[in-house]
Amino acid sequence: MAVNDPTLKTLVEAAPADWLPLLGLPPAPVTVRDADIATVVEGAADKVLHVRADPEYLLHLDFQAGHDTARLPRRLRLYNAVLDYRHDLPVRSVAVLLRPEADSPQLTGLVQRQFPGEPPYAFLRYQVVRVWQLPVEQVLAGGIGTL
Repeated sequence: MAVNDPTLKTLVEAAPADWLPLLGLPPAPVTVRDADIATVVEGAADKVLHVRADPEYLLHLDFQAGHDTARLPRRLRLYNAVLDYRHDLPVRSVAVLLRPEADSPQLTGLVQRQFPGEPPYAFLRYQVVRVWQLPVEQVLAGGIGTL
């Protein structure tokens, strides 16, 4: 922790709205929120595989059996960013839909965040695998681990 961290955190908590003009942002109501993300992501990723290809990368698999469409794309983006930060490797995120009930038109393979009238400031391209649509040959080619 840097020497100034406690002081800066105290100043932000004492006058959070003061930071908006400092950053060139228009004034608005501001509330301090808990910044600890460890409780959000601890043990949350279903499986992460370190793929030692050229280049090496992490493969993040998120298995879905139920309908959690509203949260899934943003959760994938969160896990992707945390894994990238923690391991300093590129991360491929894949939503593996196990049943048709887990599917939704909102699962497009792209999640993005943006302010109205502005270009996206954050996005993630992810893969969606609908297992009931996979050809049997493709499943069998994967070996015992995919059966």
